[in-house]
Amino acid sequence: ARLNVTAAVPYYYLVPGVVGVSSGMDGFVPGPLLAPSQRSNQLVEVITSPRNPDGVVNVSESTTAQYTVHDTVFNWPSFTDNVTSEALPIQLYSLSKLAGLSGSRLGWAFVEDFEIANGMGDYIYYSTHGITVDAQYRAATVLDAIADDGGKIFSYVRKELHQRWNLVVEAFAQQAQRNFQIAGQHGFPVLW
Repeated sequence: ARLNVTAAVPYYYLVPGVVGVSSGMDGFVPGPLLAPSQRSNQLVEVITSPRNPDGVVNVSESTTAQYTVHDTVFNWPSFTDNVTSEALPIQLYSLSKLAGLSGSRLGWAFVEDFEIANGMGDYIYYSTHGITVDAQYRAATVLDAIADDGGKIFSYVRKELHQRWNLVVEAFAQQAQRNFQIAGQHGFPVLW
C-alpha cells in the first residue's frame, strides 16, 4: 500500500520533494491536521520538535499514523530548556545543528524497526552514493571532542546564542520607527 506523508507547518522545505521522488509514497499533505477522509494507517507523520524557526515543541497530531518520524535536529541543550530523551520509534539528528558543521551534511537516525532502518540506509546510500570519508572524519573528530569536554559546547553555544539575540533586540530597540516584530524563542538560533 502507498503512504501519504504529513507535517505541521512550518516543515522542512525539502520534505515534499523527498516524498515526490520516493517509491511507495502517494504524496505530501501539509498539516496542521489532515481531514478525516485523509487519516488512515497508511500515513507517515513528520514531527519537528523543537521546530525551526521558533523553537516550539510539537507533538503528534495523528492517532492513526502508521509511522511517526521525529525530526529532532534542534533537540540539544544549546537550543532548548526542554530536551527530550524519550525513546521514539524514528528520530533524526544532524551534525550541522549539533556542532555548526552544515558543510558536512551528515546526520543520523535512531530507528527501532530493523526493516525500516535498512530501508532508510539504502535510500541514503543510493540517493547520495554514501558519505564522503572527509565528512566521516570531520564528524568523528567533532563527536570525540564533544565527548572529551563533557558536553561543554552546549552551554557555550547557548550563552552565545542568548548574547547574540540580546544584541539584535537592543539594535532594533534603538530604531526610531518600529515596523517589525521580533518573533521566535529567546536564544533559539533563528530570529525573525
